Amino acid sequence: SGSTVIVRTSGYANFANTVLPEGNGSLIAIAGHYNGDAQLTIRSTNEVQLTGERCGVNVEIPTPNISIPELKDLYQGQRLQITNDLVIGARVVANDESGNYYKTIVIQDSEGGIEVKINDYDLFQDFPVGQEVYIKCQDLYLDTYGGVIQLGSVYEEGGELLFGGIQPGSLFTHVVKGPNVEPVEPTEMNISQIGVNQIGMLVKLPEVQFADNELGETWASFQFSE
Repeated sequence: SGSTVIVRTSGYANFANTVLPEGNGSLIAIAGHYNGDAQLTIRSTNEVQLTGERCGVNVEIPTPNISIPELKDLYQGQRLQITNDLVIGARVVANDESGNYYKTIVIQDSEGGIEVKINDYDLFQDFPVGQEVYIKCQDLYLDTYGGVIQLGSVYEEGGELLFGGIQPGSLFTHVVKGPNVEPVEPTEMNISQIGVNQIGMLVKLPEVQFADNELGETWASFQFSE
């Protein structure tokens, strides 16, 4: 029917490195719950009988009804839960493949870009650069980190609701992948042209170089002391 559920497997399981079955069928497991998400824990791979032919799931592509800049304009200085049925359509311009982004993908439409927080790893496998995505924003949240508006969710810690990533168990309730993967061309501009409206966008800077005092350094220089 298109519904999904997490199947949680310990790295200590004696089948942890076994390749997942590719077919369709039945699965026996213990039903569980963690941080608001339903999940399953299997007892043995012998109880996972996915030997039939895979079924196709027709995913309905939602129609975008708001641009990314218009969505970001809803944020007025404090965390906002989106209560309206708002949909943005965009393409992935950055993910976590290099490790320079963490639990984050960056998406961009024809007018602007935004960081989307997702509480999972190796997002690049599902969201390669250029992936067409549609995000159903209702019940998600807008908040900022370092002054950058982000789209995500909330979680409870110590009796307080904190802003964070969309949980994997509800990810594909909100995020629908389109059929196309076409990388976005960067917008060429000068350093002085980068402002608030360009946050989250893929840009290209021609005729630039690193400052003299940075030469000889690595991309990320760290100093350690005892």
